[in-house]
Parts: sequence; structure tokens; C-alpha cells
Amino acid sequence: DYVIDYQVEARDDHQGNPAFYIRFIVEPDDQPSPEKIRKLNRFLGSVETMLLSLSLGRWPYVQVSEKRSLLDVAS
Repeated sequence: DYVIDYQVEARDDHQGNPAFYIRFIVEPDDQPSPEKIRKLNRFLGSVETMLLSLSLGRWPYVQVSEKRSLLDVAS
């Protein structure tokens, strides 16, 4: 329930090697519980392990970002 969206980008990493950047977007939480953090870390680890097992020829970089609201600024 914590992950609300994801983004995938295929590009080279900082060393020029082919990579996938997978970013999971989560709801902001000022004080996530230790259990929530453990579950999220377990999920991220399982995604990375699964992608590595597929031998796709790209290194998976799994990341987390909080959902951000867009500000409507009148000019």
C-alpha cells in the first residue's frame, strides 16, 4: 500500500555501463514505522534480485522517492 507509482528509465550509469533506474514513488510519511521501513526494504531487495536473475544486460538501480505535490503559483 505504501508504493503508489513507479518509473523506469534505461540509460548508462556514471561509469558508462548500461543500467535500469527503477524509482518507486511512495506517499510522504513523516514518521514511518520500523515495520514499514523493513517491508519496503524487503520489497526493494526482491525487485533487485528478480531483475538480476533475468540477466537483462543492465544493472538495476532501485530507488525510492516521495510523492511531491505541485504548487500552483499565480504570477
